[in-house]
Amino acid sequence: MHDWIGVIGSLTGVLVGGLLGHLVSVMRFRQERKWQTELQLRGKLEEIATLCDENFWRYSGSIRRTLEWGEGRRESPEVDLPSLGRLRTLVSFYCPQLRKDFVQIDEARDVAEKAIIEAGHARGAEKLVRQEANAELARAELRMQKACEALAAGVASLVSAEVKKAV
Repeated sequence: MHDWIGVIGSLTGVLVGGLLGHLVSVMRFRQERKWQTELQLRGKLEEIATLCDENFWRYSGSIRRTLEWGEGRRESPEVDLPSLGRLRTLVSFYCPQLRKDFVQIDEARDVAEKAIIEAGHARGAEKLVRQEANAELARAELRMQKACEALAAGVASLVSAEVKKAV
């Protein structure tokens, strides 16, 4: 009978040790998965901020080249307008609360494209018409800048909140 007590104690110890080892492993796996998810989210938010900056500079460059073309300092406007598809997708998936800020960028893009087209039509027109077209280009650039800054600020606040939550 005394032999069984040692065997039962050993089996109980193995079972308890195995159960505790399994629980610790599951908890570590869940923590690692949570950390990886947070890291991926931060990476996507950084990508959104980077795309905002790149899109603004591409629009700004296109607007400036159009101005120079309208003034005769360039042979062609070399318009390079970026697609907002990737930015739209990232905002929709990773920070839908910032969709209104993306809509501002989308509207600013429409205004910028319209201003670029009108500046092209005004190229050979009277000085007053060209000046108005140039003023519209400048307003479009400012609108795009403010829209991109608003989205980037929203992303920055989300990243700050994620970092504070992680600490």
